[in-house]
Amino acid sequence: MWGNTAPEGSQIWIGTTASPSTVSVSYSDVQGGQATVYKDVACTLNWLTGNIDADPLFVTGPQGEYYLSQTAAGQGADSPAVNAGDPQQILGVGA
Repeated sequence: MWGNTAPEGSQIWIGTTASPSTVSVSYSDVQGGQATVYKDVACTLNWLTGNIDADPLFVTGPQGEYYLSQTAAGQGADSPAVNAGDPQQILGVGA
């Protein structure tokens, strides 16, 4: 989550409507890290492993889509988010 907006906090808002919410975040690139998460008192944030706070270096594709910068594709740098996901999911294990 980069350049996101939320009703409270800058990137993630965990609020209550009818019942408390629980959100788990892992292997994610969150601008500003855990400090940018706002949660209501009754809610729970599980900040798990693999999270980073690094500019994802988005590049715009030919039809306006966003991609992660990669030197193999001719961009100037590799995004820190390339291959930064859950290694168990990348290998197809445990899903």
